[in-house]
Amino acid sequence: MATLVRWNPWRELEAMRTDLDRVFGRRFGAVAEEGGWSPAVDVIEEADAVVLKADLPGMSADDIEIECDDDLLTIKGERKFEEITEKEGYRRIERGYGRFERTFSMPKGAKTDESVATFHDGILEIRVPKPSEAPAKKIPIGS
Repeated sequence: MATLVRWNPWRELEAMRTDLDRVFGRRFGAVAEEGGWSPAVDVIEEADAVVLKADLPGMSADDIEIECDDDLLTIKGERKFEEITEKEGYRRIERGYGRFERTFSMPKGAKTDESVATFHDGILEIRVPKPSEAPAKKIPIGS
């Protein structure tokens, strides 16, 4: 005997979103690789700089690499999996391990070569100076 199941459009949309995340996430740096993870990053625009704050608990500055290429800033790294013994009684592991890579677009003309990065208490902070805005030029009209 067949069972009737009520159609739920939200379930189909959620499945489609999951599929799109899987396809495009790897391409654009949202997910590093199968089994990888992606750290949470806040991007704050201040008057003179763009500030990125990434949560990287359990990592050291030696585990992290920052690259600037034109107007793109990339943060890469790897968090090593801790050795687990059966005595510890783990039932579930939710923290992400493995390689990650996140890429962010910076404003046109950002001074990426003058960027400053600090790492304290598992928080990576990168400050990228914004270009100074030149005052508008007045152009005289000739007669």
